[in-house]
Amino acid sequence: MIVTPKSTLHFAKSEAGGKGFNLYQMSQAGIPVPEWVVFGKRFFREFIETHHIGDDLNKILDNFKSEKISARECESLITSLIAEKPATSFLKENLNRALELLPQGEFSVRSSAADEDGSAHSFAGQLSSFLYVS
Repeated sequence: MIVTPKSTLHFAKSEAGGKGFNLYQMSQAGIPVPEWVVFGKRFFREFIETHHIGDDLNKILDNFKSEKISARECESLITSLIAEKPATSFLKENLNRALELLPQGEFSVRSSAADEDGSAHSFAGQLSSFLYVS
């Protein structure tokens, strides 16, 4: 299930990353923001479980943590691991639902981390945005 302005506070808070939850809060406060949807944490978990790649991801991260591979190599390996897998039916169904909720035409796709910015860390500039997607 995707997060939308109609979601409950509890659901939005537990599923959306930093950017998504801020959109939710602004929408709830009546601040005019572009129409939006958020694909929450459950989509990533479901993708990893469906394709049984959790162990592979952990091995890559362990190699990075132990400095056997660089951050760039880590990123490349994880990107390849995920990109070679097909979208799950759960993801496809919700993508179609999201496209029905959004206005026709171009839109932006922004990545967000579940704990994007905190008092001890910030991921500013490390996540991707794709503009003018149609």
